Amino acid sequence: MDLNAAVVEYTYVQTIAFICLVIGISFFRDKKTPSKISKFYNYFAVVKTANVCFTLGLLGYLYFLISIGGINFLLSNLTNRVELQSGQYSLIFMKLMPIAVIFRIKAYSLSPSKRNRLFFLVFFIITALASSSLGGRKNTIFLILMCLISYHFLIKNFTFKNLKLTRLLPVILIVSFYVFLIPAIRAPDGFNKLLNGEIDVIEEVELGDLISKFSYTYIDIFCANHYNKDNIWYFSSLLTIPYNLDISKSNTLRPPIDEGVYFYNIAMQNSEYAPPTTRSKMDLVSLPIENFGFGYANFLIPGIILAFFMLGIVYKWAYNLFINSGKNPIILFLYMDVLFNFNFSSLRIINLISLLINLSVVFLIYRFLLINKKV
Repeated sequence: MDLNAAVVEYTYVQTIAFICLVIGISFFRDKKTPSKISKFYNYFAVVKTANVCFTLGLLGYLYFLISIGGINFLLSNLTNRVELQSGQYSLIFMKLMPIAVIFRIKAYSLSPSKRNRLFFLVFFIITALASSSLGGRKNTIFLILMCLISYHFLIKNFTFKNLKLTRLLPVILIVSFYVFLIPAIRAPDGFNKLLNGEIDVIEEVELGDLISKFSYTYIDIFCANHYNKDNIWYFSSLLTIPYNLDISKSNTLRPPIDEGVYFYNIAMQNSEYAPPTTRSKMDLVSLPIENFGFGYANFLIPGIILAFFMLGIVYKWAYNLFINSGKNPIILFLYMDVLFNFNFSSLRIINLISLLINLSVVFLIYRFLLINKKV
């Protein structure tokens, strides 16, 4: 199949996906109920919660660095970042760091002082650097979007009148530069080459790479044209979750929780792989499948209809939960994570469960500090 025909096939499936998403959002009706969730208006508890969450997240990151041999070893081996981070459970605490940033924004909304602005900037910069050092771009870009949305809901609404191009343009340029910088550092010996001035990021920017740098459309095109009734997964990808709970087997004898590993090996090795093939039989490199890949690889068009209809319901549920919570910063973080990160792949389901556990811990920390204000 030529490229034009492949794009046409993808466009057809993507149109169905978009329609089902809109129907799912419309299907879930807005039921306004009085909020039973504590409104986060106590300045002391907000500040202390931010500090505790940030400290726990930073300690988790530092423990990870110590366990692998330090920051230089990490930055020099980003080509093996999946392997380095596999089984490093201390990284779970890092998810508390962006939550701490939101709490710092909330603290500034309660007391707009230079001190609170400084703390926000320090938390933001350290969180962005820590996330970037792991070799990924998505978490840092999500952090930036999260800060903008939090500012909109918690401090001042963005409108076309107060949104100045002179402020927005530098942000767009920095993010664009960052998007191309991280892959250059991830390349073999990329960090050392960057330090030695051997990498020109401007030269790394090629028009043909724009789509692959900014979106996963090329993966969706591959998926829409590769799978058919003879090689679909029939939702066996969801079995990777219970299989990974079987601690009696070694890590290599369990399937990867990231279904994108199957996509990569199919594309690179020109051979067919399907869940629950074990890690030992594949290269542990991923092409993110997102909701499109999950739905189509598992059950073609019916899978797309189901996956995007349900995703629309989840989007609307999370939004209603946030609005009805009195714009609670914890629920705001949950809403943004669902909006930008969630889909029904096993990896994203596990990530959501992990996030809910973290948010529950944050809520308990806040309640404890609220009750014990002199702590």
